[in-house]
Amino acid sequence: MGVLFLRVLREAFEGQPGPWSCFTGKDSRAGVFGTLEGLSAADASRRIGASATTIVDQVHHLAGSYDTILMTIQSQGRWDEDAFGRAVGAIAHVAYHLEAIRQRLTITRALATAAE
Repeated sequence: MGVLFLRVLREAFEGQPGPWSCFTGKDSRAGVFGTLEGLSAADASRRIGASATTIVDQVHHLAGSYDTILMTIQSQGRWDEDAFGRAVGAIAHVAYHLEAIRQRLTITRALATAAE
């Protein structure tokens, strides 16, 4: 079971690993790392609205999560209900932040295009 969780987690961060995709789509750059590729520091830091978080805020929140979650899943000896719930929760958490980053990136690019 851990191998499957690792595949889905890697897809969330690294994008589609092969001919299949669980949720990011058929683009190897659709994970967190690929989504951030080529993004300038200025665009990543742009605040959209007074209380909205930035892409940097989202990435900072995820920083360190990848290695920690990978190690946790890899070291899981017994897959009981609690371990299963933690793994699913971790993947859902990363997927949430991936989409939050994508939404902010879409708005940031639209604002940049409108300003030109």
